[in-house]
Amino acid sequence: MDEYIDGLAPTPHRIASELRRLVKKAAPTATETIKWGMPVYEQQGNICYISAIKDRVNFGFYRGADLPDPAKLLEGTGKKLRHIKVRSVEGIHEAAFKLLVTEAVGLNIS
Repeated sequence: MDEYIDGLAPTPHRIASELRRLVKKAAPTATETIKWGMPVYEQQGNICYISAIKDRVNFGFYRGADLPDPAKLLEGTGKKLRHIKVRSVEGIHEAAFKLLVTEAVGLNIS
């Protein structure tokens, strides 16, 4: 995981590092692996991922279509996946992001 994040350009590096910290805080028992070339967090199934794309990071949820999103942060139109385009550390809405992570864990363990 460190290798993935350390290989990023400065802006995505800061964003991915902060998202990693946030996921670990919101889902402390989730496992962290590299799948499909990006960090993936799992707990009884895939929860979320961090995918760096040029100058931003997509913070995605495998069952995002099933998540409550009162802050209207999630984007996407597929059957399941949803993501948030994060362009800066300041763009990370910690409370809303943590809620999405804990809700995603809840979907897998219910």
